[in-house]
Amino acid sequence: MSLNDKALHTIHAQQNEAKNRVFWFGFMEGVASSNGIEVGERAALLAEAEALLKRCSDQDASELIAEHDCSDDELLQNLRLFIESEQRRFYTLNTSDEEELTRFLGFLAGVNCDDTITSVEQAAIRKRWQSSNSLSAQEILTPLADSLLPSTSDERSSAARLQSAITAIVGDAYANTGIPALEHVHLPPGSISDPAQLQIEDRIFVLTGKFWCSPRSRKTIEKALEDLGATCKNHVAFNTDYLVVGNAGSEHYRTPSAGGKILSALSYQKQGSSISFVNEHAIATALRIDS
Repeated sequence: MSLNDKALHTIHAQQNEAKNRVFWFGFMEGVASSNGIEVGERAALLAEAEALLKRCSDQDASELIAEHDCSDDELLQNLRLFIESEQRRFYTLNTSDEEELTRFLGFLAGVNCDDTITSVEQAAIRKRWQSSNSLSAQEILTPLADSLLPSTSDERSSAARLQSAITAIVGDAYANTGIPALEHVHLPPGSISDPAQLQIEDRIFVLTGKFWCSPRSRKTIEKALEDLGATCKNHVAFNTDYLVVGNAGSEHYRTPSAGGKILSALSYQKQGSSISFVNEHAIATALRIDS
């Protein structure tokens, strides 16, 4: 960790810890929303608890891991006790729209962690969406808003449409990837993964998150892009052509999976900007940087 990273970590430590715990709170609510522990949810819960404990201490996560071999009924009961405790704390605070968003993202990830969405879970998602005054204004949730519109589709088709939207927002289910939701980086539908789709000369690039593709990856990528005629900026604007998202994300993102640059880019897209998201593999391949 560089000196700048250490300083930033110290400055934002309390904020980052609160953000991760709010996401975990929502994740537990999502798992419990079906009123049972479904196949695959226990493993996802344990993985999410372990991912949280890498970032901060948390009594609920520690207890869940310590008692991981309990019965499904006992696990559900423990979850409900944890959730009740967190709800009391959550509602005594003046929570922000950003905290509500983070909690809801955790909720969606918890619902989808087993790669199955039941009718009970569908109803729980709709209830939370309809009872909120702020979620519908969040650009990152646009795919979900579209999937919740009235439809003549049957229940299975509606569930598939909803699940596709959730995957676009919080990433694929733990049951499919083995990756905890806290370690997912948000890339919206249509993001560029094929390097052949990139046009570099005379284009404006912005980079966000941490990259694995080289030891000094951010500077390496920016220099390689500029050598090929691109312009690299520090901030996203309406005329930005590409936002390149590092696979490692950042602990300083505003939500666990999306930082200010990602959220700004989504907002600009909604306003008509042609900005495109690019994953790390595409840019590393295009620039021939070893990953």
